[in-house]
Amino acid sequence: MSCRRSQQRKATPTFSAWLYDHPDVADVAYADQVIPPKDTPEESRAKADARGPHLVAVYSGGNPNTMRRYEINWYSAASSDTRGVGDRVDSEEFKP
Repeated sequence: MSCRRSQQRKATPTFSAWLYDHPDVADVAYADQVIPPKDTPEESRAKADARGPHLVAVYSGGNPNTMRRYEINWYSAASSDTRGVGDRVDSEEFKP
């Protein structure tokens, strides 16, 4: 009887994090991820707009299916015309 060890590919760690500047906003965002809200589309959009200036950074790392394997997006939920943070909307490759 022969035994063949199956080849295992090295797992690529993936990790993502969302950084908010206000705990109440972070709590609502987390709750929306854990328990899907029953908001109307208009309510969902209003919540997202209110969250935009408070989502400081989104980090994703180790994902081989993206153009940038490690990336930080600054104020990704805002747009360039969002008052107070629009001039900081950006993304960059993080090189660990």
